[in-house]
Amino acid sequence: MASNNLTTASVAIVGHNPTISAVAAWLLDDPSVELNVCHAVVMEMSKWHFYPGAGRLVEYISAE
Repeated sequence: MASNNLTTASVAIVGHNPTISAVAAWLLDDPSVELNVCHAVVMEMSKWHFYPGAGRLVEYISAE
C-alpha cells in the first residue's frame, strides 16, 4: 500500500458537500487506502451525481 501523504486541508478541492468531503478526507488521509481506490470511489460518486465536480479530485489524485 502506498501512502497518500495528503492532509485534510488538501481535500478542500472536493467542494462544499459535507458528506462527500468527509468520505474523501477519510480516503485521502488513510495511508492504507491506495490512490486507485480513492479514484474508484470518487468516480462512483460522480456517476451517481453525489458530487458533480468529482473530476477535480480525480485529477488531483492522479497528479500525486
